[in-house]
Amino acid sequence: MHLSEVTYSEEATVAAVRDYYQFLASMYLDKTVIQEPPKDGWPCITPESMRGLGKTDKVISLLRHLPYIHSPRYDQGPDALPSCMFADWKTRTEDQNGFGTDKYSKFARMSSEGAGIYEDVPPDVIGLTWDAEDRYIFLLDTRLGVVYWVECDYHLRLHSSRPCIRDCAYDYAPENEADAFRGESGTWAIADFFQVLKDQYKHLNFLPQSSMRNYHKDDCMRAVRSALLEHNYHVDDI
Repeated sequence: MHLSEVTYSEEATVAAVRDYYQFLASMYLDKTVIQEPPKDGWPCITPESMRGLGKTDKVISLLRHLPYIHSPRYDQGPDALPSCMFADWKTRTEDQNGFGTDKYSKFARMSSEGAGIYEDVPPDVIGLTWDAEDRYIFLLDTRLGVVYWVECDYHLRLHSSRPCIRDCAYDYAPENEADAFRGESGTWAIADFFQVLKDQYKHLNFLPQSSMRNYHKDDCMRAVRSALLEHNYHVDDI
């Protein structure tokens, strides 16, 4: 698939996020933690309250109308991915009475866009996750209508159920952005990206452990291997 075949739609993006959350609720997530915005969007999210993030009006409008998985503290919400939360921009905005030009705005960008690359993430791109350890970085581009899965597994890029964007990042983006994240990411149209995430559960790569936590299959296998070794089992094939 090529970028010329993709367009951005706020309505379709909101629907894709909502559908993903409902998918999680059908497996393990407590559906009561899914927060739906009022008709006119979250009143706390405005261009003024979000100015410290340096994002476009299109990004702010998206954040205003997205549903969120409630995370009462920045590192204590339910997992939407293995050991990783989706960003709850509504609650984080309320926590800080908005994002001014202060250190918390910088922290928010580092947590949602990646500590090593956030300075190269442009104003029309927003992070979907909230993770100080950069385990999963998903960057949604409201100009191009795609999501970048930063440092996505190469096998997944080649064999996902939905086609990746094939355009060379160096042909359509500034060099610093291509170097930082666009060039070495799995890149999908927004709706396709969320289908790829669903597939990780369907293929048992992501494994729910409770209503709050889930893990990657490789982490589970390491835990099983360690437990068996402690009990003197032979584990060469695990």
